[in-house]
Amino acid sequence: MIKVKQVILTALMAITLAACGQSSNVKTLKQKELNAKANEENVVVIDVRTPSEIQEGFIPQATAFVDYTSASFQTEVQKLDTSKTYVVYCRSGGRSAKAASFMASHGFSKVYNLEGGINNYSGTLKQQ
Repeated sequence: MIKVKQVILTALMAITLAACGQSSNVKTLKQKELNAKANEENVVVIDVRTPSEIQEGFIPQATAFVDYTSASFQTEVQKLDTSKTYVVYCRSGGRSAKAASFMASHGFSKVYNLEGGINNYSGTLKQQ
């Protein structure tokens, strides 16, 4: 009976975390903190938007592009170095929160979700 209760409690915790869209291991990075964080050693900024969204411009510090909606998303993320720090962003923060949570649950210990995504970015976007 105790084991059943533990399984139910674990499932409820997982559902709660999924509903929140962000793992407790994922930190929120405010827009004003982006430049300082991106300039730290071993920090990678990842854009998880679609290729067509990226064509419209991206945050200049982004050096990795992994489409969250792509079938290869999980495979591509698992190729990344888990020892680095990652700042993940999308259009408004929803997909990046899910992507960051996935990363946190797969061995990445330093993951940040950029608050508000590219929609709240006030700098000049870079074009491909």
